[in-house]
Amino acid sequence: MSCVKRIVCLANSRKFAGRCIAGKEVRPEGFGAWVRPVSARSTTELSRDERRYRDGKDPKILDIMDVGLREPAPHGYQMENHLIDAVRGYRKVGELPWDRIGALLDEPETLWTNESSSRFGCNDRVAAAQAAGLNWSLAVRSHPYSRMNPQFNREPLKAVLAAAGIAYVFLGHELGARSDDPACYLAGKVQYDCLARTAQFHAGLERVREGMARYRLALMCAEKEPLECHRGILVSRHLEAAGITVCHILADGSLESHAEAMQRLRAQLKLPESDLFRTPEEVLEDAYRMQGERIAYETA
Repeated sequence: MSCVKRIVCLANSRKFAGRCIAGKEVRPEGFGAWVRPVSARSTTELSRDERRYRDGKDPKILDIMDVGLREPAPHGYQMENHLIDAVRGYRKVGELPWDRIGALLDEPETLWTNESSSRFGCNDRVAAAQAAGLNWSLAVRSHPYSRMNPQFNREPLKAVLAAAGIAYVFLGHELGARSDDPACYLAGKVQYDCLARTAQFHAGLERVREGMARYRLALMCAEKEPLECHRGILVSRHLEAAGITVCHILADGSLESHAEAMQRLRAQLKLPESDLFRTPEEVLEDAYRMQGERIAYETA
């Protein structure tokens, strides 16, 4: 149903042949959710006529404006999209003072995970991270280098993320899937339970917890599927156990809670939710163990 939302403009950037404009809703009690007016085109950019005020000017950063919208149009991780009502268009009603920018900051409670495996290079990974509102990326690969995908080596990836305003921190020593401790191996294969008991691993979890108090974080590794990666089977497991909610950004940009991912894993392993001999918690424990044995790092 058509409506008018009052938003403060926080983005006006080039997108294909048009522009992308977005901001936060202005409410009597403060600022609300993000709103991005989009067109009905497959690429969603706004044309000149769809994005300008009646006097022909473009919205500027911190403009407060009334925007005509037809209906919500969520797309993957872009839940803020709304189809624009081109007839009503934009109307400027004021400007937000610069000293009020602090009131627009987000303080998320959810930790996100993302992968660096990509069909399209680095740019689509940056876009996914930006869409989730991230500002810090924590790499949990033990060895942050790849012969097959050198664009995801530590140095070039750090530079690409920095250009997008996202800081890169390497935590491969603390939260990586490999270990320098021989006690964490059995018959040449890493044992996740042993790795999770090390002081180094606990230090990594604590660094994540401390970082979440100040930033919105994503854990990155090389595998795009969280069920095939230690960030899902090892790291996310223990973050959730510590009371931290984890949400996975999948390869298509959709979101999956860690609980949903574990339901998917149980189905893949053909395990019941429970049985006569096991509680749901014990079944989940078996699922973690079985998948960990399958994907854990193994020496040559």
